[in-house]
Amino acid sequence: MNVTAEAAKVAPEDRLRADLYNYLGVMLARPADAAMLNQTASLTGDTSALGEAINGLARVAKAVSPKQVQTEFDALFIGLGRGELLPYASYYLTGFLNENRWPHCVQTCRRNAYPARRTCSSPKIISRRSWR
Repeated sequence: MNVTAEAAKVAPEDRLRADLYNYLGVMLARPADAAMLNQTASLTGDTSALGEAINGLARVAKAVSPKQVQTEFDALFIGLGRGELLPYASYYLTGFLNENRWPHCVQTCRRNAYPARRTCSSPKIISRRSWR
């Protein structure tokens, strides 16, 4: 089956979800420039909670300059020593920025009765694969 046929099978809500995740990734990767602010200002949402949040984001995008966005981005993600926010789930899940989530994965596998894979070649997994 070719790629075009596969793309046609994507549900519209899944396409919208993917577009939203892509947009959020772009917005979190670097401060928005004037072009991104203009695009964001043109967004419209519906009456759902997400739609209202999009409308609020569009209102803010109309009212701020790229310099203001740069200043806020630096305060949130860079800061002095560390920004107010860390866009890494490991920090919020464990309290450490680069903490290994392996114990949590093992607990999940045990709880869901997933067997350990004996064919895995990763040294990290080989050393811990007998979690039953």
